[in-house]
Amino acid sequence: MNECQISLIPDYYINALGLKFYKSIPRRFKAAPVGWCSWYCYYMGATEADMAKETDALARYLKPYGLEYVQLDARILST
Repeated sequence: MNECQISLIPDYYINALGLKFYKSIPRRFKAAPVGWCSWYCYYMGATEADMAKETDALARYLKPYGLEYVQLDARILST
């Protein structure tokens, strides 16, 4: 399995985007929704076979870490 590295930028909205008056809204949500959207990987070309493969992998590798939603976007084409 490939390794993945994630970097977080402290005060991203203030320092990186220059929004000097940004203030987070505390406790707005219990937890951020965690999901995956087919559009960013397949655009309009997703097939039923693609989605079966992706959802199997998502359930196996990401659901244990909090993945809750899978959005099948735009259209799914039959093969």
